[in-house]
Formats: sequence, structure tokens, C-alpha cells
Amino acid sequence: SGADAILLIADALEPHRLKALYQLADSLGLHVLMEGYSDQGLAAIREIDPPVAGINSRDLQTMVIDLSHMLERIGLLPESALKVAESGIESAADLGQTARAGFDAALIGTSLLVQPDPGAALTNLLAELSMETAGK
Repeated sequence: SGADAILLIADALEPHRLKALYQLADSLGLHVLMEGYSDQGLAAIREIDPPVAGINSRDLQTMVIDLSHMLERIGLLPESALKVAESGIESAADLGQTARAGFDAALIGTSLLVQPDPGAALTNLLAELSMETAGK
């Protein structure tokens, strides 16, 4: 029992601390998702070159969400990383847009958690995505 994975937020840590925490987590066998928002945070992630890295579309300073911010910065992630789109994804169209931009996965939270039945909401979202993908 215990943790299997951790999230390291590059914009909340000095680059040397980010690298040290990544190395510690890796040595403990934890999966690490490194997340950035700012260009500086994404540069620190690129320097470490983790296997999984994401871009948050939510500015943690203002809490404003802007999907275009994330989509425009995908090229700043390590080339070989599994790329995760984070925050602000509310529809199949949003998911499709992130996939077309080159993201491999999405972290969807609030838009599901505010639903009366988050599991049903996820099922519906994936069905919509399937229909959208089939239609193109």
C-alpha cells in the first residue's frame, strides 16, 4: 500500500528542487507526472526529460483557464514524453482538439466532478468523442 504516482508542478518548484524530487520519486519506483504552465516551468521539465509530462491550461496564479495556452505550447514538452493535456477539458470537442494538437492523454477533473454521476458523465464524454471521431 502507498502511493504509486505523484504530480510535480514545475511552476511551484525551483528547477534544482524539481529535479531532485523527480530523481527521488523515480528511485522509489513512483510514476511521475510533471506539469508545467509557464514557459520557464516547461523548460525545466524539458531539461529533466521525464517519460510523462503535461501542460496545465489553468494558470495557478489567477486560476484562469485557457485551452489555447496549452495547445500553443505542446512543442515545449520533451519530444519523447507521453504528453498530457490538463484542466479545462469539458467536451468531446476539447478532447479532439487536444488529440489533434499532439497530446496523448488528458487529465479531466472538475468538469466530471461537478456532475451528479461522474462515471456516467465520463461514459457520455467518451461516447461523444467516439461519434466525433467516427464522423471525420
